Amino acid sequence: YCDAPTASPSASPTASPTSGPSSSPTASPTASPTSGPSASPMASPMTTNPTASPTASPTASPTSGPSASPTASPTASPTSGPSASPTASPTASPTSGPTSSPTASPTSGPSASPTASPTASPTSGPSASPTASPTASPTTAPTASPSASPTASPTASPTANPSVSPTSSPIQYDCPGDAISDDGATDGHITVISNKGGLVKYISSNIKDYELCRIQTSSTDDTAEYCEDESAVAPGPYGVFTALCVDGYAYIRVFEDDINFSNEDGVENYPTMCKASTGFTTEYKYKVQCHYDCVDEETTCDEANNPLYAITFDETEDSFSGSGSLENNKFKICEIEDESFAYKNFEIPTGTKQVVLEFDLFEVDESLDVDIRLGDTWYDLAGAFGDGVFYRSQTDFPDHATVGYFNEAEGWIVSSSDTDNHVTITIPETVYNTTGFLLFGLQVTGGCMEIDDLMLSMNCEVPCPAPVLDTLSGEEFDRPTIEILEGNTETVTFAAIQGMSDLTLCTVAVSFKQPSDGSLYCPFQNSVAPGEIDQYEALCESDGYARVSMFVWDSCYSVDKSTAVTVPGECSFSPPSGYDDTQISRYNYRIPCETSCPDTTADTCEDDIKFYTSSDETILDVSLTEFGNTIPIPGAQQTEFVYLQFTTRGHDACRDQFLYRVGSYYFNPESIPSLSDPSLFEIDYYYIDDFDVTVEAITKSPDATSNTVTLKVPNVLFSDDDSPADGRLVFGMKFVPSEQCDSSCGVTVTSVEAWSTCTAGAGCSNEVVQSSETTDLLEGWEGDITKYEDYIGRLGMSEGSISLNIDDDVDTEFVEIELGVELDSTAASFEVEIDGSEVTLELSSADSTRGSKSGDVVGWVEGGTVFVRAPAGPFNTNGFSIKFDGTSGGFYVTSYKIRSVCSTPQGARKLDDENDSSAMETPPSGEPQGDGDDYSFYCLSKDFPCEGGDDFVYVCHYSSRSGYQTFCIPEADSEVLRFYSRDYCGPCIGGSAFTK
Repeated sequence: YCDAPTASPSASPTASPTSGPSSSPTASPTASPTSGPSASPMASPMTTNPTASPTASPTASPTSGPSASPTASPTASPTSGPSASPTASPTASPTSGPTSSPTASPTSGPSASPTASPTASPTSGPSASPTASPTASPTTAPTASPSASPTASPTASPTANPSVSPTSSPIQYDCPGDAISDDGATDGHITVISNKGGLVKYISSNIKDYELCRIQTSSTDDTAEYCEDESAVAPGPYGVFTALCVDGYAYIRVFEDDINFSNEDGVENYPTMCKASTGFTTEYKYKVQCHYDCVDEETTCDEANNPLYAITFDETEDSFSGSGSLENNKFKICEIEDESFAYKNFEIPTGTKQVVLEFDLFEVDESLDVDIRLGDTWYDLAGAFGDGVFYRSQTDFPDHATVGYFNEAEGWIVSSSDTDNHVTITIPETVYNTTGFLLFGLQVTGGCMEIDDLMLSMNCEVPCPAPVLDTLSGEEFDRPTIEILEGNTETVTFAAIQGMSDLTLCTVAVSFKQPSDGSLYCPFQNSVAPGEIDQYEALCESDGYARVSMFVWDSCYSVDKSTAVTVPGECSFSPPSGYDDTQISRYNYRIPCETSCPDTTADTCEDDIKFYTSSDETILDVSLTEFGNTIPIPGAQQTEFVYLQFTTRGHDACRDQFLYRVGSYYFNPESIPSLSDPSLFEIDYYYIDDFDVTVEAITKSPDATSNTVTLKVPNVLFSDDDSPADGRLVFGMKFVPSEQCDSSCGVTVTSVEAWSTCTAGAGCSNEVVQSSETTDLLEGWEGDITKYEDYIGRLGMSEGSISLNIDDDVDTEFVEIELGVELDSTAASFEVEIDGSEVTLELSSADSTRGSKSGDVVGWVEGGTVFVRAPAGPFNTNGFSIKFDGTSGGFYVTSYKIRSVCSTPQGARKLDDENDSSAMETPPSGEPQGDGDDYSFYCLSKDFPCEGGDDFVYVCHYSSRSGYQTFCIPEADSEVLRFYSRDYCGPCIGGSAFTK
């Protein structure tokens, strides 16, 4: 039995190894290892397959080779040393979990996939490359390169060295931060508005929906501890304060005192500088985390949208707090016992100088007493506007608004019936600039009222006082209808303007109180064209306004405009035969009698400086037959002439049907050039018997479809020392369609421009230097001179020329040559040449009107007299020549004058393709010339080319009549876009745009 294995392992190891292996493995391992190794290894392993489970402890030395297949589970602890050689292949898949402790050395390669969870503790050394995402907490030292995204929180202290490269984004704060109460809420009394440099600026508010007896706000600013006290505090913001940061926080305490509270225990650590605590005091504590680099993000007036608020009180809208309810798309407020009121706080952008509050107010019950709150103060509407204006029991309502005042705020009510009113209040910045909020509240006793369509708009600058149209019709006019000329505490002088319609209206009447006796005066005019009607002086009333009404009587204009208009008995106008006498519209105005606004009209005349350019194109046709406007003249008393230039385009068939208006006078320039030669122009003269003056009209055609008409208006038509309208010029244009004209007739007035010629100063005078009256007619002339009776002639019968160079130089900037001429035939033409520039003059048996220009030389004909103007320098050097070809008719020179001239050639004699640039000595004030340093044109063809030519460019122009339109124009013409805020370079994008 000794040679055979035991049936089961011995209870303890044998004293020495057996002589050979058992014939089969033992059922289980020995309880403990043998005391020593076998004398020699067995010829072959005892087992042909791996053991079912690992040995209890590692073998004393590595096995001679790897197991045929991996063990079923890992060893309980690492082996004392590595295998003699690597395993034949890695495990088929990662282990189910990480090892309980790190391996002694790194593995030869990474795992096929990441471990299911991180290691229990950090590795003894850094990873070979940065982690794929930020670590959960900061590293003790900077990493070799930045993480792919910022860490979840900042490092506890700055790193020892800077990062190798900047992080991908800066640390962001919630600026300016919130005030957090003891219970963690952020919607309490305190609103942080600035948080930087160790100081927190905040607003303290009453967050109850009723008035509190007292609020006190306590903290420490950069100088000392404070406790700001306010009594009778309405809901909403009541003060702006500053708190000092201490250990990274600003601490604020708010104390409310009100009979609704009960606090018999009092308040701990009550500040000594606060009003004494009562049994009705409640404390609220707040803290604000301080940031030192927050940037204020205040909305400024220039950046905000206007209007700021527009509330229509839809059923789903809850815009007011306190008492009141939404009913039938209106906000209804009724009297209640606890005297609660409806209110809203409006945030006002920084820099707002004035806000305008408007709303409709409907009286539901009779004899209401309505109070309104603006900021900290309550006002009684009846006290502000007077009894009898704001009560449902009234039987009449005034034609004009009733004006009232709320300290510095001004309000007015327009009543359209005994229940319906529109309230407007202008509120100065002193009411809201302390907190940046406007508190608006309403309270009613004696019943109920409703409000609707509330709007709050802003003004970044306080606007100049202007006439106010007191009407609920909502009408707005494109042009002014009342313009203030002069005012004081007792009277105001104004201009009445037909700005209501582009049509000529049948009758317009203006009613107002006369300063002499306060009686109502009602002058009227018939067939009133657009533009200024007349100037009047009205009596001011005690509230600082003059009341003016304008009545329009016209069957076309007043249709459906008014259902009932009361006309004062003093207005005696009557409609023409066949018109319905009910077709009257009435407009009621309040005109402020005093204005502190400066006069923007220049008070000095400047030669050749363009001071007016129209803003829109106007199309005159069978639907619109006339337009008009009024412009102030800079330095009218020093102005000798004003030049009005009308530029028109198109509609050749009817272009002789247009009249040009100055004041109440209309001119018809019948001599329209038939040539498109831009060097030619025509002249007409219109005598005004009332003033014994002549208006000169100069017309030219720069191309086949365009014309310019320039009117030379003498001083007497716009300057009158005794008139309050001194320095104002009325102008316009009228289309008179003929029977053969249809809807295709008409013209487009593309622009109207104005500039001046000033009265010559003491240092310059227009005077004759030499003439045939002081010198023999033939003396000094050279060339083909022949004396014919008392004239130089017969010129033009054959080719030739004559010239004259006078002895004395002209010492002014310009020279004018005046030639008396007489025809030897029915017509003749010749050229006058100065320093290489030639102008052509045409004579005929009828009054000649044609002129031309070449370079800086301009020539024209007035009846039988030829005029030529040129710079004096070339004339002093070379004189001038008269040239004729022998085929254009004969003529005589009967006299001549050489005159010094102080000003440039004027009117269209400049041929105004050059008028906008070279003829202007200096750019007009406020009108940039050229785009940038290269002085190029406003729009360039290289940016927006079109098919008109090499220098043609697309532009988008807006007009109130036609909307946005795309035009293809020369680059030079694009300069006019500088004066139109809605225009831009390039074709129109969106809107009703089309190409012309």
